[in-house]
Amino acid sequence: MKSLTTGTQRKTDLVINFHITESCNYKCSYCYATWDDLEAKNELHRSPNKVASLLKNLASYFLSDNSLKAKMGYENVRLNFAGGEPMLLGKRFIDAIKFANQLGFKTSLITNGHYLSNDILDDIGPSLDVLGISYDSANYDIAQKIGRVDRNNRWISADDLRMICARYRALNSTGVLKLNTVVNAVNKDDSLLPLMTRIKPDKWKLLRVLPVYNHDLVISQSEYLAYVNRHQALANIIVEEDNDAMTHTYLMVNPEGRFYQNAEAGSGYVLSDLILAVGVEKALTQIPFDVSGFQQRYQLIPAVELSGEVTLLVKECDPIPDNLFSKIQDRIIDFQQSREQFSYWFKMKNGESIYYCRLNDNYRMVVEVKNKNTGPYECMKHSTFDNRF
Repeated sequence: MKSLTTGTQRKTDLVINFHITESCNYKCSYCYATWDDLEAKNELHRSPNKVASLLKNLASYFLSDNSLKAKMGYENVRLNFAGGEPMLLGKRFIDAIKFANQLGFKTSLITNGHYLSNDILDDIGPSLDVLGISYDSANYDIAQKIGRVDRNNRWISADDLRMICARYRALNSTGVLKLNTVVNAVNKDDSLLPLMTRIKPDKWKLLRVLPVYNHDLVISQSEYLAYVNRHQALANIIVEEDNDAMTHTYLMVNPEGRFYQNAEAGSGYVLSDLILAVGVEKALTQIPFDVSGFQQRYQLIPAVELSGEVTLLVKECDPIPDNLFSKIQDRIIDFQQSREQFSYWFKMKNGESIYYCRLNDNYRMVVEVKNKNTGPYECMKHSTFDNRF
């Protein structure tokens, strides 16, 4: 094990995912946003006052001092509206996201984009901190096989996606554009490289399909990594999310207003009592929650003074020359001062080998080496700051 030392790290948002409805205009085969015992009539949005009460309860707890804030050190709270497809709710969704802003939440949206008209985007886009769009393929046949078309076989084409992304960026110069792709048995051999290169989202999350209720469309680790590697030209914006990274590391609220987490693969969810019945603090204790995993996902690293030191521990790496470790340390300091300086691979030559390093969105140091005997390969496989293990 090797180690590097560096200085301060930034705090960031606590993210709460509110799955406001189970309903969706698509029928994705792998969809995890379904609750067996949930009746549509019990979804809170059917009573706008209950949605408002839930948001007030969440704001009262998470926007004030609490035990979770003391442990994690977050500064802001972002309420992420998801589904199902939240935009199916029309005005009820728009009212909810605007009310969340009024309460002091940052807001974000995960959508398939089907209902994201120019008028709606013009209305909510300027105050939407993060726009996330789920998009699995630019090939209609692949999208149809996955279920990413509506009942009239309509979908979001590559051109549609580009126009939505361009309009959001024009409306909100500080907003974050994020695209999500679920890598599964249908699209595992596909390539989105041309489209993503053109759009250039701020973040492209690649999720390995997660078996919550069944194992449909499940792929192997090697198949998932093959998809990731096929898109390595965009490594500076890619965030990898394998199954282990998704287990108990999201803070989620279902359409009834219960916290929930994934149970064992294929066996559904663990649910809390209704938040409106028992309160946020008690409901949180009723679900498993991996704080360290959550911190790694959202970069919640307790801040230290610039004069202090944080150790970077490196696991499972091939021998890397000590002089190059010193250079890597310098690059981490550059990254802290200006994230853009570390958006691309940093090249270092040592003898006949060339090393490339970068720090990705999960604060994972990625180092690749290339020489005439081996060709290119990743030589530092796991690394992170010591208080994130």
